[in-house]
Amino acid sequence: TELVDEGMLGRAAALKRVSVEQLKKLLRPAFEPDVLVRTRPLLEGIGASPGHAYGIAVLDADRAATVAASGERVILVRPTTSPQDIRGMLASRAIVTAKGGALSHAAVVSRALDVPCVVGCDAMEVDLAARSFTVGDERLEEGAPLSVDGATGKVYSGLLPLEPASQAAEQIDRLLVWADDRTQASFWAGSVGAADAQTALRQSPRGFGVVALTELMISDETLGDFIDAINDLGQQPDRKSTQDRLACLAYQACQRLMLESAGTPIDLRLPNLGSPRAQRMIGSWASLAPRLFLPLGLKGLYVALLRGIADAARETGHAQTTPLVPGITATSELQAFRRAAAGLGLNQVGVVLQSPAGIAEAGGIAEGASAVWVDLREIIRTYYGYPSALSFADDVFETYVADGYLTHNPRTTLGSKLAELFAGVAAAAARRPEVRIGVECGDGAALGLIEDLYRSGIRLFSLPTAALPSARLALGQLAVEES
Repeated sequence: TELVDEGMLGRAAALKRVSVEQLKKLLRPAFEPDVLVRTRPLLEGIGASPGHAYGIAVLDADRAATVAASGERVILVRPTTSPQDIRGMLASRAIVTAKGGALSHAAVVSRALDVPCVVGCDAMEVDLAARSFTVGDERLEEGAPLSVDGATGKVYSGLLPLEPASQAAEQIDRLLVWADDRTQASFWAGSVGAADAQTALRQSPRGFGVVALTELMISDETLGDFIDAINDLGQQPDRKSTQDRLACLAYQACQRLMLESAGTPIDLRLPNLGSPRAQRMIGSWASLAPRLFLPLGLKGLYVALLRGIADAARETGHAQTTPLVPGITATSELQAFRRAAAGLGLNQVGVVLQSPAGIAEAGGIAEGASAVWVDLREIIRTYYGYPSALSFADDVFETYVADGYLTHNPRTTLGSKLAELFAGVAAAAARRPEVRIGVECGDGAALGLIEDLYRSGIRLFSLPTAALPSARLALGQLAVEES
């Protein structure tokens, strides 16, 4: 940016001088390198979910939730995890297991929660009864301090200091604005909570979307209560006390974010209990009422959640809240959702399309919506028929492609057929500029996919705050190259 100010570089040339990896390194907190080189890893396993965290080891999931509630930073250490451990997993800063691979429960759920995770630590033996674990001849008690690097799969003894992200925030912001000027793309921040709302606003001034109500409950530490209420509702759908609990949980989850983001649009996604993620996180999923797995599920659920959202919006004065119904494939579903929302004072509603069938109806659905988001992760999953696009590590697809079974990796490249599908979405956005029509890229979208979406004509993206700078720079560089 200084070279541009001095007239030695143009903005287009400046964008090409900075790599995405350099930008990521500047923005990502990590263990201090000088400390790291002097520290020998205690354990090495499979890095299943990237990130850095430190805290004290706790070997029981319920105890982890209790200890975390007291304000302690917790690292959950288990032989392996199951859906019954979800409360402890939600409360922990990182997860370490002795067994398991890239498709294990701990790995998949950690990636969904964006929590650092190391699995398959074969050298570790966990003694739950004695509240201790051993690594070779070394025995550590519960409460031992640990530091976890979820990318490299290394676990260290002690609390390693984290170096802060780059202080060059102002210059980075300028560079990314130049990128946006080139692309004419809009970026919204998803996976955002009240605690990081101001940071997200700096990265994405347009709005927050797609924000999952369940993500806000995770931040609020009430997801377990929500799951309990869902179980109760499935048994007694018309029970008013359960519906009131659900409305209260929705109110509590989004109230603070609304207070922190007055004047900023929020597109708020309701839960999809039929999703693979819900199946992994709800231990009693198989015994839930089957109707709950459909997009609108039970009226007692979605109306209760809408009531909580409406109450929070009214109390905080947040006038730009748009609830989103996920997974629908018919305009009649949207009409019912819109009527329920309007009856509670919510005059804007939207959808999250999660299947090719939904995209086929996108034009008609857009006529009755304020926002239409296409869930990239779910479109890839349903298009190919995979059990879950995020359940596969990158190397699984890479070796599959190398063996000649596929022409491209669906995690990094759209392919011609899906590119045509998204070109249709882009055309619908051009026909209806008054409706927000974009792509929700989720946590697992590779830059190659985002670049392919841009080439298909998509100009509205929702990404987690941490992923926004890389995407903005990459697309800015692509726009420079194509021009």
